[in-house]
Amino acid sequence: MNGHLQVFRHAPPVVQGLCYGRLDVPVKIPADEAADHIARQVNVPPSRIWTSPSLRCREPATRLADRWAIDLVVDARLWELDFGAWEGTPWSDLAGDPAFEAWAQDWKHRAPPQGESLTSLETRVRSWWTATQRDGPALLLGHAGVIRALRVHLGRMTWDQAMASPVPYLSPCSLK
Repeated sequence: MNGHLQVFRHAPPVVQGLCYGRLDVPVKIPADEAADHIARQVNVPPSRIWTSPSLRCREPATRLADRWAIDLVVDARLWELDFGAWEGTPWSDLAGDPAFEAWAQDWKHRAPPQGESLTSLETRVRSWWTATQRDGPALLLGHAGVIRALRVHLGRMTWDQAMASPVPYLSPCSLK
């Protein structure tokens, strides 16, 4: 991206211990408050906001775009990892499932049943990144998986490093 990209993760979800990626889960902070929290941390006014179709990203991104009177682009390439058949299932219920055990042994290459692999996520995110190179200052309000995929795509981390690196809620996220 030729311009400056500021990256933020959505507000923390209310649910804990639940497998979710594409599932719209409620968050602890209303969209208006989340937008206010992000706005206070923005150091370069963006000309555009990019976000996932997920409500936990899209709703505060819409508030920010309205506040700053800038373009909002909702892009399906910015969805979180698709956990397929496991969406909405407590992680504890997946223990002992042979498909889960196989995925856990090779999480970098395998996909959950009817879901997608990290390779697919990285391909989607790379496609978005490549298409947005001409953008000016922008803000991305997204998911941990997308932010980690950007870190990997940009060659700044391996997947192991990216998974071990924090992606804080409602705070600027470094791509380094």
